Amino acid sequence: AIFNYNGIAIERDSNKVDDVVPGLSFNITSVGSNDISLSHNSDALGSSIQSFVDNYNKTVDTIKKTYDTKSYSDSLQMNSEVKNILRSINNKLNAFRSTEDGKFNSLASIGLEMNKDGHMSINPITDKFGDTITLAELTSTNFDDIKDLFANPDNGIMSATYDTALTYLNKSKGTGILVDLNTQFDNKLENLNTQLEKTQTRIDYQYKLMTSRFIAFEGLI
Repeated sequence: AIFNYNGIAIERDSNKVDDVVPGLSFNITSVGSNDISLSHNSDALGSSIQSFVDNYNKTVDTIKKTYDTKSYSDSLQMNSEVKNILRSINNKLNAFRSTEDGKFNSLASIGLEMNKDGHMSINPITDKFGDTITLAELTSTNFDDIKDLFANPDNGIMSATYDTALTYLNKSKGTGILVDLNTQFDNKLENLNTQLEKTQTRIDYQYKLMTSRFIAFEGLI
């Protein structure tokens, strides 16, 4: 296909073009001209932020359930490192401040707040004029700034929380606090199973010994 884009002649081996505009692909089906208009998908950004909040709250519930469920071992319930997971992530999110020159540099600046029960919620913010602005309005008018707040690879919220998560769980490298804890629990379980087998062996031996003595006693009677 041979076509012009913004006055520039371009030639491709195929009628499907996906390397002219980042994130855009189109098919050339006939001779003619068309206008292409691009706009930010603010609804998708808002949905992604909502998913971020929902997943965080699910994580909170899962960790809290660990402490509330009687079926978990006392060692797991009382382990300080496990308890520190939620505290560390919460502190990281609350303390996060982007060093970029955007309008928004924290979760609170776009209305994401921590509640007293540890969950996160999305609330409208109030601007300097006293007007209330919802997250949907913010993503519509400040798309790039808010996207960068989350997705900046060097200084975004996701990058910061990812680094914290790696501290606790890094399966790819076999390191991390939770990986170490899992190894410790596995070793304890293996030791308990070994002790159980030894105890069962002693019980079996005592049973056979007592049985033989009882039979001998009956013979004397």
